[in-house]
Amino acid sequence: MKKELIFKLIELYCYVSAIYDSRLAHSVQRFSNNCSPKFTDEEIITIYLWATLQKQYTKKDVYKYAVNYLLEYFPNIPSYQAFNNRLNNLHEAFRELVCILTSIFTNEFSTTTENIVDSLPIALAQCRQLK
Repeated sequence: MKKELIFKLIELYCYVSAIYDSRLAHSVQRFSNNCSPKFTDEEIITIYLWATLQKQYTKKDVYKYAVNYLLEYFPNIPSYQAFNNRLNNLHEAFRELVCILTSIFTNEFSTTTENIVDSLPIALAQCRQLK
């Protein structure tokens, strides 16, 4: 990876970590024995956001991208099942993160305060041929 991209990845991680510590940690707090995992929530959020910026839109593609290109920077990436489970458990953190980022961009770029975000498009109908 180019040096510029590495610096952007580090910058994104630092930003996510700062927001996580100040605002997100309370919405996804764990009450189990594994409250300090080797692979942190900040790392999962950073990987998800970074991979999405690299046009990897499905969870499977995000995971493949992370294993193929980000393993050097995030050496404790778990199995796909564990990664997917942890990512699903962070839904509240992503909701809060979207609110935070929306308020920042709304203040800087527009005057409207109402926004709609679709994080998971759902197929309502599927074309099936009848025999």
